[in-house]
Amino acid sequence: WLDQPSDPTTPAFAEGLLAGSGAELADRATVWVDGRPGVRFALLAGERPASVWAVPLDSGTLVLAWRGPPTEDPVGAWLTTRVLAALVDLDAPVEGP
Repeated sequence: WLDQPSDPTTPAFAEGLLAGSGAELADRATVWVDGRPGVRFALLAGERPASVWAVPLDSGTLVLAWRGPPTEDPVGAWLTTRVLAALVDLDAPVEGP
């Protein structure tokens, strides 16, 4: 979660993500999470695939991230984050202390 709303479609967002992760961008695509548009970044950090989904909201930016085990075929690993994103309910009440 980023406390500030941000625009993941900008080059600056992608550059910051890559600089912070040390990974290289393998693919980038527009995605929908609970009816809201966002961006999926498929990354490679050496032989380890990673996936970051960023969805701008009014109060901040939802970020889903997952890093998989070393593999020669990262596509299956990237699907893990797709499954997690499908479970997101952005309208569910938040409970906390």
